[in-house]
Amino acid sequence: MEKEQEERGNKMIDKLKDLKGRLLIHSIVIIVASGLIYTSIFSFSKFLILATIIGLILVGNVEFSQFLKSKNIRYSLAPSMPMIFTFPTAILFWVIGYKIYPGVIFLAFLSVLLFILLAFEKVENSIFMVASQVLAHVYITIPLSLMIGVLFIDAIGVANDGRIWLAYLICVSKGADVGGYFFGSLLGKRPLAVTISPKKTIEGSYGAIVFSVLISLLFFGLAQIVPRGLFHLGFAEALFLGLVISVISQLGDLSESLFKRDAKIKDSSSIPAVGGVLDVVDSLLFTTPFLFVYLILFK
Repeated sequence: MEKEQEERGNKMIDKLKDLKGRLLIHSIVIIVASGLIYTSIFSFSKFLILATIIGLILVGNVEFSQFLKSKNIRYSLAPSMPMIFTFPTAILFWVIGYKIYPGVIFLAFLSVLLFILLAFEKVENSIFMVASQVLAHVYITIPLSLMIGVLFIDAIGVANDGRIWLAYLICVSKGADVGGYFFGSLLGKRPLAVTISPKKTIEGSYGAIVFSVLISLLFFGLAQIVPRGLFHLGFAEALFLGLVISVISQLGDLSESLFKRDAKIKDSSSIPAVGGVLDVVDSLLFTTPFLFVYLILFK
């Protein structure tokens, strides 16, 4: 009995240490992101943000390629490079008023052409190779690029400050990650998706929702202080967005867990306490497109 209690105590200590590491990494991410967001009104910062997003996309694609290689699916970054560099650049130029659609279309066509040429190197698994290249862009490149769209959403007709909305997106999404892990570690008993991620629990899922909604309500409080034209978020809207973003965030987390489970890889990389870039941004890959579309349609 004493031995069992000791083992439980040790497990709890390990979980708390892991939670501390996660909080530290997520705090650093939020602080760095906050600095970039706050200074985004300056021209130099716009291109620093672009470089950061491109870097995240590039590393994310490299990590995704490891999943594919473990399944013996050929993957090369070379045909993806035009899309990795031009799509986020196109989003930035679009929101600051430049018309570059013909160039983007040409480079997208070039990427597809390179996919096909690469497929001709070897017939076997060509379908999987081309499909995986496209999936990498749909899953990583496009969602991360849309973070630029959220940041400068006011430049395309939305009467709110995109800086606050991007901060909202990151905080609510990361709040779901932290809340899910905290509640799951302390109270988790019933598995949520045992075949995909055995450690995720229903209690953790509820905790993720609680954290996200609370953070969303904090931003509702902020909306009562700042001018309505700068940031508007109603009480019911804060509850709705907090709930929906939390659920979508968890779907993003589970999707990456599914890829890792299939590839038999524990973490996408080796960042202490969190794993890799995909492990950090997995929730944002799903929540960013949702919020971007929501803001365009309803703000």
